[in-house]
Amino acid sequence: LGQRHFCPPEWIEAKSLTKDYYLGYAINTDSKLPQWNGVKDGRWGHDNIANNISKMIETPSFWYIMGRYAGDGYRIGVLRKRIVINCGNQNKQSLIDALDVLGINYNIIESKVCCGVYIYDNEWHRFTQRYDTFNNKVDAETLALPSHLLEHFISGVVDSIGCKVGELTKVKCASKELV
Repeated sequence: LGQRHFCPPEWIEAKSLTKDYYLGYAINTDSKLPQWNGVKDGRWGHDNIANNISKMIETPSFWYIMGRYAGDGYRIGVLRKRIVINCGNQNKQSLIDALDVLGINYNIIESKVCCGVYIYDNEWHRFTQRYDTFNNKVDAETLALPSHLLEHFISGVVDSIGCKVGELTKVKCASKELV
């Protein structure tokens, strides 16, 4: 497969853009972690604050899991909130390893070719809201991560909905925003 070569970037007014142009934007200009203060757990009349994610937010495993979620995950539940990350059996182990590194409790429901990894946790349910289940968006805070963490996020997305073909990475997704 051949390599693409691009001219140096130039500013073009949006009204002058055609399909002959590629759009680029800077990432990692801030290189900072998202602010997370936890969530109020009001179940059973309690006013406890769940804030376990703030301890994990600097770890590559956490961002790998978030990438897997952004690629093929969804949130469910009103009273018993949970997230589900779908994955093929061929790349299930890398997700399990990342969850185990963080000490996350999960359940797996398997079929012949794929499985769903369920995480029953109100805080994770709320944190993943930033990836908008139906449109698979990636928020600005994630794009501004330090590059070593953003790399793990992207790796999670690719393991979720992509594949390597030689030196190229291909991603199939209905969401242009995610790609």
